[in-house]
Amino acid sequence: MMLKGEAEFRCRFEVSERFAFGNAHPKASNGLRPIGSRIEDMNSIARGLHLMLIGILSASALFAAAPARDQENDKTRLRELKEVLWPKAYREQDAALLAQILADEFESIDAQGNISTKAEELDYVRKNKPGYDSFRFVIRRLQIFENRTAVVSGTGHIETKAREGKKASKMEYQSSNVFIERDGRWQAISSHVSGIKPIEG
Repeated sequence: MMLKGEAEFRCRFEVSERFAFGNAHPKASNGLRPIGSRIEDMNSIARGLHLMLIGILSASALFAAAPARDQENDKTRLRELKEVLWPKAYREQDAALLAQILADEFESIDAQGNISTKAEELDYVRKNKPGYDSFRFVIRRLQIFENRTAVVSGTGHIETKAREGKKASKMEYQSSNVFIERDGRWQAISSHVSGIKPIEG
């Protein structure tokens, strides 16, 4: 024969056991889901969130890498334009090449403050051979901005060999140039030259 207190204790223990482990019934007597089932659901949600986080981080890494690659390509192209192609156009009197480098609204300001347009620069290249023997441009600053505009500035080095009674000479100048990208192509819209000075030796 079971005493009243003992029966009540046993009843409470069985209900507690079923609620805690969910072995006897899928739901406890009070309508709540068993802890075991809820833990399994929580683990499933955690796994789903973990996979989602991995996906977000992977996508973010890809999107971050693409602009970095694009900017390096842009810098390579801008260096080629200023250090190689632009000097080549003047050296070889290639007006067609220079026309591709300069935007239609291009303006140049020389060390004396004279302004020339794209048309005037093309005309000058066609009619004038270079008076120097060697030229190179060293970029000091190359910066690309969010609006697809770039600043390329540096130092131009010019050398002339001795000839016809003239001594060999060297000089340098500072140049600042603004480029803009249109339809995937970089073109110069402005150029300014200053600080022309002879170099001894």
